[in-house]
Amino acid sequence: MSFILGIDTGGTYTDGVLVDFEKKEILKKNKAFTTKEDLKKGIERCLEGFSDSIVDEVNLVCLSTTLATNAIVEDRGCKVALIQIGKEPKGKLPADERVKIRGGVDIRGVLKENIDTEEVKQVIDFLKTKVDAFAISGYASVRNPVQEKAVKEIIQSRCEHPIVCAHELTGMLGYYERTVTAILNARLIPIVKELIESVKNVLRKRGINAPLMIVKGDGSLMDESFANERPIETIMSGPAASVVGGVFLAKSENALVVDIGGTTTDLAQLINGRVDVLEEGIEISEWKTHVKAIKIGTYGLGGDSHIRINKMGGAEIGPRKVWPLCVIGSKYPSLIEELKAYKNGQLEMNMVSETDCFMLYKTVDNSGFSEIDKKFLENLSDGPHSIYYLIDRMEQDILHVNIEKLIKIEAISRISFTPTDVLHVKGQYQRWNTEISKIAAGILARKAKLDSIEFVEEIYLTILDKIAGLCSIHLDIARNSHKKIVALGAPSLTWMGNIAEYIDGQVIIPEHAEVANAIGAAVGKVIRYTDALIRPATDGSGYIGYSKIEKKFFSNLEDAKLLLIDEIEESVRSVMTGSGCHKYEVHMKQEDIYIDDYSGGGKTYIETRIQATAIGYPFAG
Repeated sequence: MSFILGIDTGGTYTDGVLVDFEKKEILKKNKAFTTKEDLKKGIERCLEGFSDSIVDEVNLVCLSTTLATNAIVEDRGCKVALIQIGKEPKGKLPADERVKIRGGVDIRGVLKENIDTEEVKQVIDFLKTKVDAFAISGYASVRNPVQEKAVKEIIQSRCEHPIVCAHELTGMLGYYERTVTAILNARLIPIVKELIESVKNVLRKRGINAPLMIVKGDGSLMDESFANERPIETIMSGPAASVVGGVFLAKSENALVVDIGGTTTDLAQLINGRVDVLEEGIEISEWKTHVKAIKIGTYGLGGDSHIRINKMGGAEIGPRKVWPLCVIGSKYPSLIEELKAYKNGQLEMNMVSETDCFMLYKTVDNSGFSEIDKKFLENLSDGPHSIYYLIDRMEQDILHVNIEKLIKIEAISRISFTPTDVLHVKGQYQRWNTEISKIAAGILARKAKLDSIEFVEEIYLTILDKIAGLCSIHLDIARNSHKKIVALGAPSLTWMGNIAEYIDGQVIIPEHAEVANAIGAAVGKVIRYTDALIRPATDGSGYIGYSKIEKKFFSNLEDAKLLLIDEIEESVRSVMTGSGCHKYEVHMKQEDIYIDDYSGGGKTYIETRIQATAIGYPFAG
């Protein structure tokens, strides 16, 4: 038998499915809350729903996650120093420290200035105590990576920090985007590494010794060693897995796939069974990258979106994610009494809502915290509390607590009113504590100067209108005349069931829609590609071949083609074998580029582009 265990660790839930790969059947599924403070706890609870008898049957474990995506959106990750060689990229960068050093190559990979080894050593010694990782990026390094490699070797000789070279992640030009990609990749290393180790620990505990694969942003799979080196590839992993799972479940060739999660709503257009891939790279939050990913519209609206009332009395929904009051109130009923004690009045704290509560999340080093921040954390040591309870305990000190910083480093979590609470008040979803949701709705309704029932209905219709609007926009862009929507995600039954009348279309909610991400992880393929470029030498004496490995000179064009074709084919085959794929296909693509030579009436050779693409399943069942 060919059983695959699919796991999706999302921002809210961790989902698990057992798939019979040969029969294309879902044999078992389960959900548990994601526990960011200790990821393996959520994974363990998810797998508790699976019988021990499956251990010997699992041949492969595949994992998808939204953690990297959410970390970038929420501006989390380790501290990174950027080493810029020769030139500085124009634009804002997500680095904590950045230094420009001497050196540089031109667009053809020709060395223009040598690096100064002593300068690099001094820079590294200065920065290594300030940051957790290094990113190295040089102008046109994809044409000649020799200086990035040299700087990397120097860093390795002086510290053990993770190091990311921009040329290792992409072969595309675009200095700014390549630099951003390298920095974000470095920031994500500890986050994705922790996830992978958590999964492996749980699997070992359950006696599952199958290989582990991780979903990339384009929906394909990569092995764990690749993911540890290039965690940036997991951006959009969860949404991509959801699309793959949606295609598998709905068996529809043309539809809009809509996945409503805890943090975001994701939309992707399925045309003739495929979703477009952004070859030039995706833009996430405020950052442009060179990461290839499925073309997905991601919006900060989900079941856990923060609902609050602004100073003008208007409702704001998202994009911030919080814990729903109904969920935490089920475990800590003392919060109900604290919210009941709320007294109508103006809250003087910025970025805090009347229904906000806070709880300790991860244990962090507080040695650099202010005394007021430490006092705030101490007041949460006995459990979560409402903001007004904390105001009573801390008085004026509360105004000086750096709440946003504490949330960013995950020392605390915010709990507040959400769309999930709205559904509890309306009686459409009753899994958690409804009483606390009703109390919070009353508090916000008073601030909005509305009746509680009227307020909840207005919020409910606003959310429906937002989701319907997003669906309509994407359907219009794709010119989808059938207006068919495949709805996925745990809240899809509640929200999407009412969307059809808004768009005058068909909504399909397939069986197992609530675990589509985990299913998509289980049924994904491994796709690897690498490329090379050949251009005439500037002096007309021969040809220059560019690859991620090195820059090479050839006297003959055909020799250059033959060698580079063999080189990149061998490279992609090696990666596939290393990923556990023993049955795969390699497709070679070669394109010669010419332009018209109007003076001579012929054509002038410009360049040759070569690409090797390997496709297969990581499974030898």
